[in-house]
Amino acid sequence: MKIILVRHGEVKEKEDPHLTKLGRIQVIKLAKRLKQEKIDKIYSSDLKRTIQTAKIIGKEINKEMEFTNLIREIPNEIIEKHKNEWKDKEFNNKRLNEINGFLKKLEKTHKDKTVLLIAHAKLNRAIMSILTGIGLYEIYSFKQNHACINILKREKVV
Repeated sequence: MKIILVRHGEVKEKEDPHLTKLGRIQVIKLAKRLKQEKIDKIYSSDLKRTIQTAKIIGKEINKEMEFTNLIREIPNEIIEKHKNEWKDKEFNNKRLNEINGFLKKLEKTHKDKTVLLIAHAKLNRAIMSILTGIGLYEIYSFKQNHACINILKREKVV
């Protein structure tokens, strides 16, 4: 399975903001770049900024989208409290277990496919941490700019 992680375009910081003008420009450029990828399915967080991002990308690449609350941003307090558990993939937190379960479901239903996830900076780093086994504390140094792309491909181990 190949997972393409995308962070939404630029927003003005507030509860559930819309993309700024620059954010829309970033996402239009991002969508043109994503046309190079063979994407089978798009999943997006169900918050305004990610919905807007997904609609721009979905229109450009003409793919089905599914919106879900499972890939909403993770609150800072959860990350701080559980950052040392990350490598074990067994969490003492319902939210982290939901994300892990979502990823396992993706691996089963899309094992030879490419999935685009449109989400948020901390959530994307959490996904990278879970899939790579790199602890959250270490992976937190990976920058997640607005409209960035991270591509993770899991190969079959023989």
